[in-house]
Amino acid sequence: MSCRQSRDEWDEFLKKHGSELRDCGIPDDIASDKIRFLVFLDHGYDDWGRHESRYGFFDSAVLTDDQIERLAELVGSQIDERYRIIISTRWQRWS
Repeated sequence: MSCRQSRDEWDEFLKKHGSELRDCGIPDDIASDKIRFLVFLDHGYDDWGRHESRYGFFDSAVLTDDQIERLAELVGSQIDERYRIIISTRWQRWS
């Protein structure tokens, strides 16, 4: 039962914020699975898609600074503030 409730909550989050995630450059296949998305936030890359295609790797390095800032704001305010800190410190560009 709690698994279904968790899925419903994630589905609701995606209904409200899915377009924002896409605007931030996050592929739908990463965002559609909550655990996969959270692992991506923790690590800054996603390689779960490699089993489907050898090119199934996605790295946050392809995101613009603006996309990173907007993503940090979104996940910090809607999911957990700790992710804002992770994204802001680990994904920060040093140009």
